[in-house]
Amino acid sequence: MFSDIQVFDDKITFLGDGIKTNPSALGFSRMSTSFYALGDIRAYFTLDYKQGRYRITAVNIASKSPVIHLGNPMYTQDPETWQYLPIEESVGNGKGLKKVFIRKESVIMGKAIEKEFQIMKQTTDDDW
Repeated sequence: MFSDIQVFDDKITFLGDGIKTNPSALGFSRMSTSFYALGDIRAYFTLDYKQGRYRITAVNIASKSPVIHLGNPMYTQDPETWQYLPIEESVGNGKGLKKVFIRKESVIMGKAIEKEFQIMKQTTDDDW
């Protein structure tokens, strides 16, 4: 799931791949949800940390989406043929995300990303 992990003095960077979305878990219908929020998503993450504080930032978010193939409609429906498409370029035409997308699909994608992390307060001073 996570790869290309690099650790620095005050941050960790890595690629998160194959993050599964689940619109139904948030009360959204799969039929009315954009296909951008129905497949796997990928993003590059930076985890910045200081004593007692952290911030996780996702950039270059891409969604595994169907590739339109007019000659073979079955090709479009086969998830094995889907490709990762950059969200900002695909949904916002490079001008930022549309408000409709932010209200629904970005919530679905945000929850999927949140589920990948478990941040816990250190409870002991043990050397592990």
